[in-house]
Amino acid sequence: MASLANAHEPGRYIVMSPIGADGSYALEGVTTAEIKIGVATWGAAESTSIGFQVVPAGNANLHMALAATQSERTLDVIVRSRTASPFESAQVFVLAGKHAFATAGEMSANHHLLGLQVRWAQPIVGEAIPADARGLTRSGDLVAHFTDVSAGEVSACVLGLNIDVADPVASRALTVHGDELLVSCVTPEAKAAAIVVEAPAQKRFDD
Repeated sequence: MASLANAHEPGRYIVMSPIGADGSYALEGVTTAEIKIGVATWGAAESTSIGFQVVPAGNANLHMALAATQSERTLDVIVRSRTASPFESAQVFVLAGKHAFATAGEMSANHHLLGLQVRWAQPIVGEAIPADARGLTRSGDLVAHFTDVSAGEVSACVLGLNIDVADPVASRALTVHGDELLVSCVTPEAKAAAIVVEAPAQKRFDD
């Protein structure tokens, strides 16, 4: 999908357009203020790869060539709870650059969608451990496997959850308090193919 977002607050609005068989797309009726535009690859509702570039203000009719990030680099992110209770689920973000965000709100406000990949971590079933993660995992860990990872410096940020995200009450709490959710970020070594991220438990939300 070709995607457009506010240049400074990407969560404020996002406009999308399917990409045709010939590679063409059209984003219509959008603001002439400064924006970010890029291509997003969606897979099985689990992962997103986004590469955005800035479009200056004042461009009413603009033709841009977009490209999705492709590389040979893979990264396995092993999610581990800092407490004795393993996470039920966890969302993992791989971001271009070195970051040390503490909350989801801080990450959203400061990252601006540049080189972002997102995936839900999966439980380890039996011996089904990614090759690069073997020897690093423990009981209760979750794993997220990323492909086409940026060849430059990246950070892996984890948002761990101990609730059922399918529960409508829990889902509402996540929506209301989304910016307060705690995350933990680690920057792997340049040649690392697997990394462990220990994330904090979320505080309790009663509303």
